[in-house]
Amino acid sequence: MASQTYGKNTSLAWHLAEALKAYIYSPSGHLDHRTDLLGFISGTVQSMLDWKTKDEETVRLLAEVETDIAYLEANYEPVIDDLPYMFEKKAAYRAEQRSVMNKILTLIRSNDLLSNSVMREVYAGKWGDRKGGSNDE
Repeated sequence: MASQTYGKNTSLAWHLAEALKAYIYSPSGHLDHRTDLLGFISGTVQSMLDWKTKDEETVRLLAEVETDIAYLEANYEPVIDDLPYMFEKKAAYRAEQRSVMNKILTLIRSNDLLSNSVMREVYAGKWGDRKGGSNDE
């Protein structure tokens, strides 16, 4: 069933892959920016899974992710990013972000939402945009 629905979600899959790439390549970015990315990624996954809402485990995990993201949004404080002595709070916030991302990745993997070809296309764009190198003329 996932393969039948996949065609309808091709553009969403591309946006999902782009958002995952942005999340991966911003490890030291502001925590609120990374939380915004988690929200976008979660919303995209939820849109792609509209057809599968009858699966109780998927519905439960989606709801849990939404609750976790709301918690992150409600508990973000700008000083966490700006003040070095807030390292414990920053570490706890990052741990919660990792937990949310792990749940999202579980949904992506278990529902086969991203194909290798979409991932290659998105990452080829990243490497294709690079300047300088032995293949440039």
